[in-house]
Amino acid sequence: MQLPEEFLQAKLIQRFHRFAIFEHGEHAYFGLLGEDGINNYFQCSRAVITGLALEFGGMAGHMEALSKSLPPSPQLVPFYTTMVFAGALHGGDAGGQVMLNFFTPSGNGLTTILNAECAATLEFSLKNSLDALPHRPKPANIFNTYTPGAESKSSSTTEYFGQQYPSKTLEALGLLMVRANLLDRAMVQLFTKLSGLSTDKAEALFFSSRNNAARVGMIVALLPTVDIKKEQKEDIKKSLDKARSVMDQRNDLVHGEWRFNEDKMAVDLFTPTAPKPEKRHKTLTVTPQFIEALASEYRGATMMISAACHYQTPAGNKDT
Repeated sequence: MQLPEEFLQAKLIQRFHRFAIFEHGEHAYFGLLGEDGINNYFQCSRAVITGLALEFGGMAGHMEALSKSLPPSPQLVPFYTTMVFAGALHGGDAGGQVMLNFFTPSGNGLTTILNAECAATLEFSLKNSLDALPHRPKPANIFNTYTPGAESKSSSTTEYFGQQYPSKTLEALGLLMVRANLLDRAMVQLFTKLSGLSTDKAEALFFSSRNNAARVGMIVALLPTVDIKKEQKEDIKKSLDKARSVMDQRNDLVHGEWRFNEDKMAVDLFTPTAPKPEKRHKTLTVTPQFIEALASEYRGATMMISAACHYQTPAGNKDT
């Protein structure tokens, strides 16, 4: 094989010779020491350095393969990653492939594409390798995808996203969600009754706000305009106060910071604006009994509000 003419004046490199990085890692300067003892200096960007690393790694692999008369084998590209995640590619020519993304401590991102069979092989080999370790590590919680704390070891657990959760707690949370929905339904029915609007208009107005306090406020604001007995208005206010209380408790659960706590779930609640320091942070131990009791309170509030929907108002108070 004849060497291309463009390489005839190529300089023989002895070794890599020093480097300097400037402008917050965006540009690098480095030297290559030739056999003639002269250092040749170069400047390039971070992206070019990354490309050079890949190109040199591939070139080294081809040189080794040719020296052994073998097809080129996959080569190691030396880099250190602090985070890696995979994503499926859908549609077009990318359908059925998996994209792996690696991030280095310097912020560089390296990406490669695997076909479905290759990704499945990687998954199988990684599982076997991890299972062979003395202590199988847990994935780093980089994306806040895992509940912190020691996982539940109770006798009845359910696995979701690689973590074991107490089954009874999950069931109770599901019940609470259903009860919250039924209370919303009762409140919109009461709003429709008191406002005199059509069902479609009342629902559109009621659900235009996602804030529970605002929804309760809309109903309370209607009471002075409605021709019902004073005692009935007082009953409605009491039922709305109860509804507000249970909804506030549920919001504390939903918006607190969840964690495992000795085979139970716990929620840390933060109220930075509370006047007393001891009120600014508290921890709730979330047991199935605690959640079921709150669901029962929801049921009671729902029944009270539903009863108010049957209070009689003068005829003809309907929106047309």
